[in-house]
Amino acid sequence: MTANHYVVTGWTEIHHALLTPYAVAHRAISVATTVDDYPADDVSMGAGCQSAYGISPALVYQMVVYPDGQWYIEEARAPGGVQTLLSGGTSALGAAASVQLTCVMIATTSTTETTQLVGYVNGIRVGAIGDQTDQNRIGGYVPVLMLGTFGPTESATFTGITVRSITQSG
Repeated sequence: MTANHYVVTGWTEIHHALLTPYAVAHRAISVATTVDDYPADDVSMGAGCQSAYGISPALVYQMVVYPDGQWYIEEARAPGGVQTLLSGGTSALGAAASVQLTCVMIATTSTTETTQLVGYVNGIRVGAIGDQTDQNRIGGYVPVLMLGTFGPTESATFTGITVRSITQSG
């Protein structure tokens, strides 16, 4: 991080995750960011939340958006595979764009954990879904940023990252 900006460099066909310096885990967080000078081709941007401790590999929920406006809410294991939970499309992003993912742990049993996920692109809610995992040791979430490329090395500058803890009542 330099001058309140996060520069993420990505290469090959993978989402490159960047843990932010917000290390306190929360049962419910919202991670929002803006990318300036967003490349028009061969790149994706995203925000998400990663399990703080307790399971390995780490569980990552990510909201990934492509320049044409195609978006995905995904469950990933870092390192490991990615499963698309929900997808859709919105208008093309242009040179700058914002993305937000809210992750709220809503139910826990002795063997499972359920998380509600809500995604936004440029401030517009585009999708919401609940995901149940066979783990109950997630330990809360910490925020992550991600950048994906499809060939050449690309960099994007994330600005204005906002991480909010969401207090649940009841």
